[in-house]
Amino acid sequence: MRQLIALFRALTLNFIRDKQSVFFSLAFPLVFLLIFGSVFQDNDVMSDAEPNVSISAYFDKKAPGSRELEEVLAGMEHLSISLAPSREAAIEDVRDRNVSFGLSWDGGELVFYMNPVYLQQKSYHTQVARSISDAFDKKRAGIVDFMVVAEQEVVARAGITHLEYMIPGIIAIAILSTGLSTIAGSLMRFKEQGVLKRMLATPMRFELFLISLIFTRMLVAFVAALIILVVSHLVFKVQFSINWPLFVLFTMVSTFAMMAFGALITLFVSKAQTAGQLAGVFVTIMIFFSGTYFPMELLPDYLFQLAKFLPLTYVHEGMRYVMRVETLNIQRFSSIVTIMVCVSLVIIWFVARRRSWQEA
Repeated sequence: MRQLIALFRALTLNFIRDKQSVFFSLAFPLVFLLIFGSVFQDNDVMSDAEPNVSISAYFDKKAPGSRELEEVLAGMEHLSISLAPSREAAIEDVRDRNVSFGLSWDGGELVFYMNPVYLQQKSYHTQVARSISDAFDKKRAGIVDFMVVAEQEVVARAGITHLEYMIPGIIAIAILSTGLSTIAGSLMRFKEQGVLKRMLATPMRFELFLISLIFTRMLVAFVAALIILVVSHLVFKVQFSINWPLFVLFTMVSTFAMMAFGALITLFVSKAQTAGQLAGVFVTIMIFFSGTYFPMELLPDYLFQLAKFLPLTYVHEGMRYVMRVETLNIQRFSSIVTIMVCVSLVIIWFVARRRSWQEA
């Protein structure tokens, strides 16, 4: 026990002195928080409410169907209609990005004008345009809807903002950086410096060293998560409803899993610099394809299937569950935790048995 405490203290001090590890574990996730916080802090609450759409509309009120079109536009919620004096004026409003899109009606043809700059909103704008067209056709034909279709989003709790939804992903990035990147570099650096060789020459077992290293990085990951939560609350006024027992448990488990994959990298490289570079490649791939930047549903099918094999995907999923921003079946959460622990134990055991650690 004394050896474990001494190793834990020594490795903690070693981490504090390593400026690169401190940056990627503590400061790097804060950069993501400040970027995403600045972008999403003024966004609306995530709910089933539709976003407002502004339309620049031109139609000759003397043309047949103009009255019906005007009634359709007036009856649709979340639409802000501004009447343009001419078709060219409506197009200019769209070009200058003064409105979401434009439309014109000359009595025979309903034309919509879209600005290709709105890449993210394009599908929704197209859906609104089709809704206007369908409602206009029914109005002119005298068709009355006899059934109303309602859509409601299922969320863990009401009032979740876009930024609050993204913060679990930022914490997952901190766990990824703490576990995978710093562990791969640290183990190889200890090996290059002969620390592991001298340690293995003593009665101390290598497994004890790994346990101390694991607890050290778990502490760092938990501190990084707390820093992100505190900064997001103080700077961006984000409110949380966290299941703290599950949050602590999942932070430890996911850090352990990321460390296992970081240790696995060291078996394929011979230098600390190479290990750091290879870990950086895996970090970039996992952040990009695991739902940090954008929903996984936007990925092509083959990349969506690839994301299912990335451990960070399940760190995102579990972290959003314990922070109560996403619903998840408790059986699935338990399966994620169990699989993470089992796979990590196998990897750590395999790495610990490698005799190459004795080489300087």
